Amino acid sequence: MMCNLLGIGVPGPVLNSRVVKFWANFPWKNGVDLALEFEKNLGKPVKADNDVNVITLGEMWKGSAQGYKNVLGLAIGTGIGGGIIVDGKLVSGENGAGGEVGHIKVERDGKTLWMWDKKRMLGSICISDRIDKRSSK
Repeated sequence: MMCNLLGIGVPGPVLNSRVVKFWANFPWKNGVDLALEFEKNLGKPVKADNDVNVITLGEMWKGSAQGYKNVLGLAIGTGIGGGIIVDGKLVSGENGAGGEVGHIKVERDGKTLWMWDKKRMLGSICISDRIDKRSSK
């Protein structure tokens, strides 16, 4: 089978299906036109997007969300990523981070537990290794 187009899912917000704004879990250079780097080496058009956006689109296209127009996909790992589809269209937001649910403000008893504090954001509270530690107690 011949491939005419390549799609890449990466951990972090992606702008214009090309530029990785920042890497969620890697100390790599931010603002890289990842699609261009692959295009130079492969000679084929490339589109990039957030990894959980790609997963959610795949579920809507061929998976468990097939036939639905409104879908929320979640991935729990080193953080919490989300893909949001409304009326059949991906919601990426102005900064490419529309589904980054791991950055949701967390409150308890009316007190803010998170406000851009990596130790207390939803993604840090619920990451897989912390869930494992809590469940083994």
